[in-house]
Amino acid sequence: MPPLSRAPRATFSQPPPSRVKVGVGFRIKIRAPAEDENGSFAMVSLGSASSNPFDASDTTARIDGKLLGSWQTEGNLSSHSDGRHFESIEFNSVKISKAGRYYLSVRIFGAPTHGWDGKARTRPSIEHLRDLDSDVFYVED
Repeated sequence: MPPLSRAPRATFSQPPPSRVKVGVGFRIKIRAPAEDENGSFAMVSLGSASSNPFDASDTTARIDGKLLGSWQTEGNLSSHSDGRHFESIEFNSVKISKAGRYYLSVRIFGAPTHGWDGKARTRPSIEHLRDLDSDVFYVED
């Protein structure tokens, strides 16, 4: 991972709701200053916030929806009063399949790059820049 001074300063501009029903879609959005090295794309995964680390029941929960996204420049750049520009990624219709306590982890990645081994291009590699975890939220039946 890159040094913290280089890692994207992304935050949730629209976090998951504190409570949601099983199978009901919700939207999340992350945002970062455009001048940061924000990478290329991000992917959402589901984490269990069970208080019992040996509780395997949460491992069957599934997440569905638009879970992969690329940075987009936010609307009217001149609308930010401090003159800063932002990029954001929106994930729509995120749904959880089982009741429980969870958090979302957004993994931010750089653009794929090819190396050179002196003879030919090597396989593409993707740098993991940062994880951004949401607060714990509840999914209810």
